Amino acid sequence: MKLFVLAGLFVGLCEGLFGWGSCPQPQLVGNFKGEAYMGRWFEGLRVEDMPFQHGECDMAEYTLQDDGYIKVVNSEFYGGTWKSAQGEAYCEESGHCHVRFSSWSPWADYKVLDTDYGSYSVVYSCSSFYLFHIHYAWVLERKQGTNDLQKFLSLLKQLGINSSDLHFTDHSECPLSNIN
Repeated sequence: MKLFVLAGLFVGLCEGLFGWGSCPQPQLVGNFKGEAYMGRWFEGLRVEDMPFQHGECDMAEYTLQDDGYIKVVNSEFYGGTWKSAQGEAYCEESGHCHVRFSSWSPWADYKVLDTDYGSYSVVYSCSSFYLFHIHYAWVLERKQGTNDLQKFLSLLKQLGINSSDLHFTDHSECPLSNIN
C-alpha cells in the first residue's frame, strides 16, 4: 500500500496539479446542452503540467455520433508537426462528462463548470488517490483570443488552481491543420 501511495505521489508531482485531500466538488453548469457544445473549441489556457499536452495551438473537435456518444479529437502543434488523439465521451445533464482515448482505459472526469456554448467553456477534471488528488483545468474558446481569460481565474482559484499553475496557450503562429 505504501508503495502505491508513493508511486501515485510521484506521478502526481510530475504531471497534473497536486492537492491534499479528496477532489473539490464544484458546481457544474447544469441543464447541459450537448448538441450546442459540439463543434470546434480552441484551448485558451490549461493547467501547466498536463499529461499528453505539451504543445501550442491546442484544439478539440466534438461530434455527436448516432449511438449518443461523442467523438473527441484533440490536436496540438508540437515538435514542428500536428499531433492528435481520438477518443469518445458521454455527458450527463448536469454537465458531468466522461472521456477516454482507448476502449481499454477507464473513463476520465470532464466537468463543464460554466459555458455559454458560443464563446467559452470552463472545464475541470480531478482524480482522488486516498490522501491526495490530481486535478486539471481548461478554458476553451470557440475562436482563439476572443475572451478575456483573466475573468476565469477567480473560478479556478476557488478550486486551488492559481494563475502561476496555468499555461496560456499560444495560437499566434499556428499552421493550418488537416486533422479532423
